Amino acid sequence: MERTSESRRALRRGLVMGLVGLLIIAGAVAYILSRNVAYAVSVNGEFVGYASDVAEINSAVESVSQTVSSALGYDYPVAVAVSYERTLGTGDADITQAVEETLLDGLDVIGEYAILCVDGEPFCAFETTADAAAALAAFVNKFSEDGLDSAALQEDVSVRVDYADSRLLDAAKVFNVLAMDKIHVETVSHSSEEEIFPYSTEIVYDETMYVDEQLLEQTGRSGRRVTLTTETSVNGKVTATESSDVVNVAPVNEIIRVGTKEHISTGSYLWPSDGILTSRFGRRSVAVGSSYHKGIDVAAAYGDPITASDGGTVIFADWESGYGKLVKLEHENGDVTYYGHCSSLAVSVGDVVRQGDVIAYMGATGVASGVHVHFEYRPLGGDPIDPLLVLPER
Repeated sequence: MERTSESRRALRRGLVMGLVGLLIIAGAVAYILSRNVAYAVSVNGEFVGYASDVAEINSAVESVSQTVSSALGYDYPVAVAVSYERTLGTGDADITQAVEETLLDGLDVIGEYAILCVDGEPFCAFETTADAAAALAAFVNKFSEDGLDSAALQEDVSVRVDYADSRLLDAAKVFNVLAMDKIHVETVSHSSEEEIFPYSTEIVYDETMYVDEQLLEQTGRSGRRVTLTTETSVNGKVTATESSDVVNVAPVNEIIRVGTKEHISTGSYLWPSDGILTSRFGRRSVAVGSSYHKGIDVAAAYGDPITASDGGTVIFADWESGYGKLVKLEHENGDVTYYGHCSSLAVSVGDVVRQGDVIAYMGATGVASGVHVHFEYRPLGGDPIDPLLVLPER
């Protein structure tokens, strides 16, 4: 009897626990269902995506209605079938945009075009911004012929990409005709008549310049009087004409400065003495003097004259180590010649001598093995080169 009672109690406990488990499972299912409800959205029978809330669908339809009404300029009800069915799932993040694009693609009354606006108002529409820009440029170019100084639109003309009434495409087909009344291109051109007054040439002689030198000191300029005519047109029709004298300039004489100073240099070089060549340029083996000879040695009798190889200006006339008594001449082309080991000098710094003038006398001052003149040739005052390259053959 006791066993029977205990069995019954165990059975009751099992039933209660099973019932509790079923309730827990049902609650979990209900919770899951409440958290994963979505709406399968279709437009005109075509599946678009999943929405997490009906409000998203309604918002998309309302947005499209506003877009269409704004593009057309009056209220336009969106007459397309939007349906949705509740199901399990998760809403798509871009479902609103997808519904809007599908609705708009299904409408013929508007489209996404390049809208050409005049003073902010839509005037016509083109398929692309490039088409709109080309049409406007062609219209402006009709009145922008060569010779015009400026061409400007009197209205604010702009292009934007947006939804617009499809009928604006028809306006684009006759854009050039319609634009004549809506868009105005103002052009300005100038023409002038000119009278010329010739200038004279004035010669000024300058003793500081060489005889073969000329300097254009002042450029001549003709005088002139100019009458300017300005013509303003709008879309090719003249609207204003003005004329005035804008230039009245006296002529300016041309001034040419001509040199009168004779050259002291000839550009060619002569031997500094009629003596004998005793040492050449370059490396040598000698007991007295440098092993690398920077010039040539020309020997003659003590006291014989040493002459300028070419005309120039004395830039040095004094004692210099190794050279003894030395004369340096700078020639007009920038070359410098040296005359060393002189017994005495006949010139001073600043003297100007001509080719063949006596500048010193033969000697053996400085480091010298005998009476001679040491002659160097330095192009542009730089390093010495072999004088025999510029002296005449003997």
